[in-house]
Amino acid sequence: MNLKTSIILGLTLTLLSIVSCSKSDSVDPINPSNIIAENTAKLIGSWEIENIITANCTDPNDNETLESGCETEEGSEVCLLGIQTFFQDNTFSLEYIMTVDGDTMETETDFGNWEILNSDNISITTEEETVSKNYVLTDNTFSMISTDGEFGCDETINAIKNK
Repeated sequence: MNLKTSIILGLTLTLLSIVSCSKSDSVDPINPSNIIAENTAKLIGSWEIENIITANCTDPNDNETLESGCETEEGSEVCLLGIQTFFQDNTFSLEYIMTVDGDTMETETDFGNWEILNSDNISITTEEETVSKNYVLTDNTFSMISTDGEFGCDETINAIKNK
């Protein structure tokens, strides 16, 4: 092999090893900081609450599923809407709106802070407390799961990302 061929082959092998190393180092799916950053980016935005499921309560009468949407009760259309918005500055707002026949009857708004702790835990801080909740997050669905110590209930909040 002549010198020119050896140099070209050596440079090619060096370039290939640099390219292959940089590709494997770009995203490590096991690295927690990558998961936290990815899930933080996914969570930012507005989420419409589909339902809140309360289950496994100490008193079975406390078990219930609260569905968002509208239904007819005693001839009136009653609608319940819940919107949770996660902002980039790690604050959030949670708004519940109940209407009857199109008129707003009740609204409730809560504010707080949030932080993704790892691939399945989120910290939620409100005026009253800070709690760590389990979560499941995809590009367009979000669920938070927690246990209420006072009533012994498991609570799951399921939401869909607003477009």
